Amino acid sequence: YDVHEYYGLVYAERLGIGGAPGRWLNRAVNRYQVRAARRVGGVNAAAEGIAELFKDAGVPVIVTLNAPLGAQFQGLEVAPFHERATKVVHIGTLNESYGMRRLLRIAAAAQARGLPHSFDFVDRFHNASEREAFEACFAELGRPSNVKLVPPRPAHQVGELLAEYGVGLAVFTKAGQNNLAQPGKLFEYSLMGLAVVATKAAAQERFLDRWAVARICPEEQIEGFVDALEELAGQASQLDGLIAERMATARQQLTWESISSPKLMSLYRQLINGAQA
Repeated sequence: YDVHEYYGLVYAERLGIGGAPGRWLNRAVNRYQVRAARRVGGVNAAAEGIAELFKDAGVPVIVTLNAPLGAQFQGLEVAPFHERATKVVHIGTLNESYGMRRLLRIAAAAQARGLPHSFDFVDRFHNASEREAFEACFAELGRPSNVKLVPPRPAHQVGELLAEYGVGLAVFTKAGQNNLAQPGKLFEYSLMGLAVVATKAAAQERFLDRWAVARICPEEQIEGFVDALEELAGQASQLDGLIAERMATARQQLTWESISSPKLMSLYRQLINGAQA
């Protein structure tokens, strides 16, 4: 069983169920997952917190981070950070939970301050209503001219997309599972040598402290995000070496081949040997 989400929390949030009913749904989903995992045989979890559920139930489980294949990043070159420090990107889905309005407000505030930054957001929405909400917020903010939607790319081309940018945004709302999650975009930002400006969330902070140059901001402080972008641009030349170093380390260690594949093969061997015994 391959599980990348805290599904109990995810479904409670998507159904808009809070309080005691939400906690009941969380427990019910988790009980179902454990029963199903016992029948399947073993679990590959994307986070330690997810794995604990199955460990406590005695199900064989490993933890492999949601890392992309490193091979698609190894040959990609990027310019020194100071040449791309004002080019900002967000590659996640655009919706309320992932900070859609916050992204637009950051861009509008940067433009109002007269900063030279450009903001490219990947044109990806879950549904038409979320696209309409984006357009309404964009219009409400006066359609800032530093914002552009760019076409989505298949997973194996995300590295090529990111090569021209200097800063990646990860500004989700700290609700549901978000405080526990390490979004996939963080891996890709790190592998392509982007500095990251992110909301203050526990798992995200731990990840960025190790793998990237980052600035962390409370989610309600829009001007704080803009301050972080301005600071990174002002220090860009001094950060060239550190960002290049973090990128090189990520490409050696933060990939499927280096951290995930060996563990998964070990679980397969354990399950096969158990079945043959």
